[in-house]
Amino acid sequence: MGIENGEMVDQPKAGHIQTKQRFGDVQLHVEWMIPVLPQGRKGQDRGNSGVFLQGLYEVQVLDT
Repeated sequence: MGIENGEMVDQPKAGHIQTKQRFGDVQLHVEWMIPVLPQGRKGQDRGNSGVFLQGLYEVQVLDT
């Protein structure tokens, strides 16, 4: 992960982005860019990501 223009940016194969700080109630805003991939790639082999909450739940983000 790196910081670019004040934003956290994930680097390929760098692992998860996570905080060490604990939060109670939050309002989370996530923006992502879907990669341009060959048409032959289907399902989770395309733009597959997610947001983990409290180490228990995942909100799955797919390009479908």
